[in-house]
Amino acid sequence: MGQTNDKRSELRKRSAGNSRTERFNAARFVQYELDEVQRVSCRGWDLDGEDLWLEVLSLLDGGYTISVRNEAASTAYACFVTVRGNDAHPNAGLILAGRGSTPAKAVKQAIFKHKAIDASWLQFAERRTEVIDD
Repeated sequence: MGQTNDKRSELRKRSAGNSRTERFNAARFVQYELDEVQRVSCRGWDLDGEDLWLEVLSLLDGGYTISVRNEAASTAYACFVTVRGNDAHPNAGLILAGRGSTPAKAVKQAIFKHKAIDASWLQFAERRTEVIDD
């Protein structure tokens, strides 16, 4: 059995700028939408079951993190692919999103976009800013 230290004074304190919200706000979304030919190709891509998990594993082994959530506002699922813990990675600080009517379709679209863009997402990244019209 492993050793644990449950003393509050010994718990790791978050460093400044390391909260999940701060990291999310500093990240930039990849603005890459599939054209009609790519949409048809993505829909026709037979990626499910074991093949889907192999693609997910490939991304995880490549240093990416994948999160999937239900977005009630858009009545769809969203898959977010980000780099974990490697600031030197070409896609560090970027978020690639895929959406679908099922979690598997959202993951499939994110993987399809990742493959379509190739190595670096930077050319499609932009920080979302709110336009204020006074």
